[in-house]
Amino acid sequence: MIRAGAHPDVAAATVLEIAMRPLPFPAAVALSVATSVVAAPTLAQTMPLPAKIAAPSGHYVLDPALSSVLWRVQHFGLERFTAKFARVASTVDYDAGDPTRSKLDVTIDAASVRTDFPFADKKDFDAEIRGFLGAAANPKIHFVSREITRTGPNSGVILGDLTLNGVTKPITLKAVWDGAILNPKLKAPVFGISATGTIKRSDFGVTAYLPAVSDDTELRIEAEYDKN
Repeated sequence: MIRAGAHPDVAAATVLEIAMRPLPFPAAVALSVATSVVAAPTLAQTMPLPAKIAAPSGHYVLDPALSSVLWRVQHFGLERFTAKFARVASTVDYDAGDPTRSKLDVTIDAASVRTDFPFADKKDFDAEIRGFLGAAANPKIHFVSREITRTGPNSGVILGDLTLNGVTKPITLKAVWDGAILNPKLKAPVFGISATGTIKRSDFGVTAYLPAVSDDTELRIEAEYDKN
């Protein structure tokens, strides 16, 4: 407390001493939070959700930055080990009048498998998987559609031929049409497709670690296509 009539220098020193005292914990926290809220820059940006449109017919090309091809197998009958392919190219010749007449073509670099193995300094697990897939002798995994059947307003089944490890077999993918928009950056139509399927890897000569690692191999595709 400052006494009435105290010398100005004494009063100033007393005020400074009070100001420099540490704040009680709740007050310190409140001041810290308030300061950070005021001082923090705005990092997040907002973007409006584009309206859906009817995709026009034409040739569409996969956007690899916004697409993924994942596969997973069951390990010891327990969890499902998941990995992906990093280099994928694909096109769709889309028929707006009759989507079942559209054509899908996919090419995957078999050597681009990515497992995110956490002990890369001890073992190159990606290289081991590339060996299982026969990537050296057969560097391309290829899928081409032969028939598309609608099963609902936004769903369908894609029957096609998959070539893996030099072996070609028919497979079926269940697909969902995620809709189309006019991309605000590209100023062009884009559409999305999600697809799932299961293959037996032994059908393609990929037999390593059977049956401890499952023969059934689940596929998951998330794809965005830009009109060319």
